[in-house]
Amino acid sequence: MRARTLACALAAGHALRRPLIVFGRPGAGKTTIADALLREAPWCAGCDLDVCVPQWMRDNFSKGVYPTLEQRQVFAGEAASYVEEALASAASAPLVVSFSFVNDDLRDVFRARFPDAHWALVDTAEADAVERILAREGHFYEVDDERGGEWKFAPVAFGHLRLDGRRPIAENVAELLPLVAEKT
Repeated sequence: MRARTLACALAAGHALRRPLIVFGRPGAGKTTIADALLREAPWCAGCDLDVCVPQWMRDNFSKGVYPTLEQRQVFAGEAASYVEEALASAASAPLVVSFSFVNDDLRDVFRARFPDAHWALVDTAEADAVERILAREGHFYEVDDERGGEWKFAPVAFGHLRLDGRRPIAENVAELLPLVAEKT
């Protein structure tokens, strides 16, 4: 969000609240869990950052071409601005954000912009995630064992809630509900 827009939102009484960031490797089940949480907690607003991924990046992902660090940082900054706008427009509703955050640099941008965010990792084995991706149509990742490190989900080196991606969705949602019910 541009600084002026953010200042206007804050002046109008919209406080930037603590978002709940549901993240995990592609195919982990994060969007499924976030969508189920939004159905269970209709007072929340949702924000799936896949809508922020530009078409050129999607096209390159499908060819196994990954953005440079500089391109990822620009993307992360734009996605963080999108979340700031969503927070400002959601009035007082808690905001549930879902995205992969595969790389540390993407996480670092969001951790700097949203230092009080709740982070919930949907922890799913790579083999299970690949199976899920192969079963769905229209996902922009092309699963390829030759890819190397960019496909690998970087270890998480900060405090977060761990959700088991193989558990029933309702159990994971039950763990998240207290985070969106609390007054922030």
